[in-house]
Amino acid sequence: MATLNFGRCEIDLIARQVRIDGRVALLGPRAFDVLEVLIEARGQLVTKAEILDRAWGGLMVEENNLQVQVAALRKQLGARAIVTIPGRGYRFALAAGTASPPVTANGHRRHNLPEQVTSLIGREQDIAAVDGVMRRARLVTLTGVGGIGKTRLALAVAAHTIDAFPDGLWFVDLATLTRAQQVPPLVARALDVPSSGQDLRSTLLAYLEHRKLLLVLDNCEHVIESCAQLCHDVLVRCDGLRILATSRESLRVQGEQTYIVPPLPIPRTDAEASATSIRQSASVALFVERATAARASFAVSDANIEAIAAICRRLDGIPLAIELAARRIGVLSAQEVSRGLDDRFRLLGQGPRAEVTRQQTLGALIDWSHELLSPDEQDLFRRLAVFAGGWSLDAARVVCRATATSDDTIPDLLEHLVNKSLVVVEERAGEMRYGLLDTLRAYALARLRACGDADAAQQAHLDYFLALVEATDMHLLTADQGPWLDHLDCERENLLAALAWAASTRGRAGDGLRLAGALGTYWWLRGLLREGRRWLALLLDLATDAPPAIRRKALCAMASLALGQGEPAAAQSHHEAALASAASLAERHETARSQLAVAYWAWSQGTPDARVAQAMFDETLRMCRAVGDTWGTAMALNGLGYLALIPAHDVARARNLHQQALVAFASITDRVGASYAVSGLGFGALLEDDLDEAGRRYREALGIARDLDDRRGIAEALDGLADVVAGRGEPAAAARIWGASQRLREEFTYALADPLRDHHARRIAAARAALGKPEAFDLAWGADRSRPLRDVIDAAGSALDAASAAASGTAPEAAAHRSCGDPDAG
Repeated sequence: MATLNFGRCEIDLIARQVRIDGRVALLGPRAFDVLEVLIEARGQLVTKAEILDRAWGGLMVEENNLQVQVAALRKQLGARAIVTIPGRGYRFALAAGTASPPVTANGHRRHNLPEQVTSLIGREQDIAAVDGVMRRARLVTLTGVGGIGKTRLALAVAAHTIDAFPDGLWFVDLATLTRAQQVPPLVARALDVPSSGQDLRSTLLAYLEHRKLLLVLDNCEHVIESCAQLCHDVLVRCDGLRILATSRESLRVQGEQTYIVPPLPIPRTDAEASATSIRQSASVALFVERATAARASFAVSDANIEAIAAICRRLDGIPLAIELAARRIGVLSAQEVSRGLDDRFRLLGQGPRAEVTRQQTLGALIDWSHELLSPDEQDLFRRLAVFAGGWSLDAARVVCRATATSDDTIPDLLEHLVNKSLVVVEERAGEMRYGLLDTLRAYALARLRACGDADAAQQAHLDYFLALVEATDMHLLTADQGPWLDHLDCERENLLAALAWAASTRGRAGDGLRLAGALGTYWWLRGLLREGRRWLALLLDLATDAPPAIRRKALCAMASLALGQGEPAAAQSHHEAALASAASLAERHETARSQLAVAYWAWSQGTPDARVAQAMFDETLRMCRAVGDTWGTAMALNGLGYLALIPAHDVARARNLHQQALVAFASITDRVGASYAVSGLGFGALLEDDLDEAGRRYREALGIARDLDDRRGIAEALDGLADVVAGRGEPAAAARIWGASQRLREEFTYALADPLRDHHARRIAAARAALGKPEAFDLAWGADRSRPLRDVIDAAGSALDAASAAASGTAPEAAAHRSCGDPDAG
């Protein structure tokens, strides 16, 4: 039976709807899956295991997920509709009545919606959103890239609204049409419009004029002009009719509302993405269900879950692509499918025979969209493939300037590609950001290589980002550093792609080394020490004939990054190599910043090298002041301040030097440098046992570092706050902060200098002894290591407040208003 009656409740198995007294109940697809299992065995026990297995398609989920769905069903059907058999399962308890045929009030069919043989997964929010849009607009067009699931979503929305249209729902598939003139006859045929011998369009409009129905026009993009004209005529003449269309671009009809169908959510890529969260991802659920259909024994396991997640990510959450990949599980493991996506168009080259040709393979799916583009649009689409992670309009103008099309037309062509669902766009910080889904980028890149334009486009891409980074480098240590760092963050994937192309292309390694050297400050400030050293080392080896100035800058960057990772010998070697190539005074000044790194290295070795460090800092300070290098001056002053603290213990001199450094950093609005100088002031206060001042300074430094996402500065300030908290007599709270800071250092390979490491070790040993229970200290040390960094920072501030309040006898609540970076804090 298509529809089952249970008293006031009517269950439509085709539309997958529950209606209570004629009102459509709001139920998600998963709840309906559970209901179907229960109805099949109505009156009998169905075990929890069986329901979970059938309703979730073999996906391993927690039992509370089933409880949530049962609660949703009871809310709609009544508390007595589903009986719980304690410890075993559930039983459907409503008594069945007669079936309700799918017809309209006048005895005609209610709809011609095709029955779906697979379940719709992950579209609950989209169904609700489109339903809301349809309440406001009479023409709604679902747009999106091919394979995104526009048709399935349209059918689900239509079924959801069946009771709102007394004259039914009528689906018209336009995919097979070859001429625009065929649109009205196909619509008339779907509606069973009787022929009158008059003009067919007039007959169709007359038939629809007084009817209240929903017309679903599917696949409009290749006959879009004819569809747009028909929709316009219908909207003008037929007040009671609504249209739901699917197309890869909007119809551009007055009154139209467009809904962009998004990809299915994909698993997160960060370290905090748990196996449970991966299993709950809609794209993973789709893959698992379709994979199980291909191989009944397939199951998610710890061994394959990361591969499944990678498949869904690399296929951008596009349902059809995921389904094609899942079909390969019949003969391949998930790991093999994941690896095979490097050549995705070959791997995903066979779909269901019953599907239309363009949906049988991934390549054919995109071919359909590509062939609908004009030659200029095709050319731009190919060239945009050189971008990784997106691009700005300015970048597209410059990089794609090599095209035969003038760059003045690029904005219009780019808009066309957005409208045709080939390019995605979003606004970030007041600028429009464009991008290609990975699958579309792979397709366009293959086309670009096939036409022989790849090298020219890649070189233009490298040239653009080299110019951008060199222009940015001078701003990274000035008042503008925040926005410029953010800009480079946004372009990081493009920067890595440019480096990779330069390293792999004959004759381009020199350009790549120039780019890597220019990125040295960025890598340092963002804590990307390992990444920076890897690229610099590779390109220094490849670009042996690069101009001396380019190699010198790269070697200076290597020296700084090596020191940051606790490899002073490597840092000194790189600095000496850079210095040896500097012939003039101006060239020697270029090496002053790497000399700073070596001076810090000499200090980091402890007392035996203190005089060497003093001489190097003094020389660097003299050179930087002579040429007006404010940043180098500030860094040298900061280093001399630390040298005064350890080993000299001259706190007064150190305070003066750090304050001078702070003034110099402030004059160029270098907040990163300022946080280091403030930490130096905090360290001096700590050595004098001025815990109030130390806490205030470290809190200030932490706030600056947090705002700039400076992981090195955050770790340093957290260590200082832990020292203060331990000094206040709270060793367990201090251990939690130290543990979190250590995790940060391990993650970003930051190394402590030996003098600071010795101080650090002594403080930790004292706190461990004060707690008196080594196992309790170790437990506290690990408590916050896996917490999100934002929570760690907040917890550290709260621990400082509590410790300070306890020491002063002030209620903790009085200090709780203070936060990291608050200028009034302390």
